[in-house]
Amino acid sequence: FLTILGGTIGVMVVIAMGSAMRGINHSSTAMLESAGPKTFYVFRFFQGGLNISDGSDELSPWRRNPWLTVQEAEMLRQLPAIRDVSVEENSNGPVSYGSSKLSSVNITGSGPAWIVVSGGEMRDGRSFTPIEYAAGSHVVVINAKLAESLFPGLDPVGKRIKVFGQYFTVLGVHV
Repeated sequence: FLTILGGTIGVMVVIAMGSAMRGINHSSTAMLESAGPKTFYVFRFFQGGLNISDGSDELSPWRRNPWLTVQEAEMLRQLPAIRDVSVEENSNGPVSYGSSKLSSVNITGSGPAWIVVSGGEMRDGRSFTPIEYAAGSHVVVINAKLAESLFPGLDPVGKRIKVFGQYFTVLGVHV
């Protein structure tokens, strides 16, 4: 009887310890996943901290970094841990609608997966489609702040704005 009891207690202790360890591992993994980054960015140039540069290659060695390509983005998209990839180009420039003119608006050109990568949602209208992206259609999604600046009290969807002197049709408002 004592041998069977000892064996039973030993098996129960091993099972309890295994369950406890599995629970701790699962809890730790869940905490790290919820706290960890879900989006990461790849830049050609250094994007943070203090930069002291006169524009020369000696003080700006990152200028020799190769340009990132759409093909490289597609290779990243194929990785099993990657949900989606969006290619972006950023600039500042003039945006106008009618008599409303803004001289320096942050302008981002993105791939069709931008809303998956950046997050948020469409308040009005829709985003552009992969076909519109591939065709280079002159369509745009604006944020709520720009919509209020250019179209106070109006629905911007379907209106045509000028970006760098080119006309673009507003498809939607992103928040």
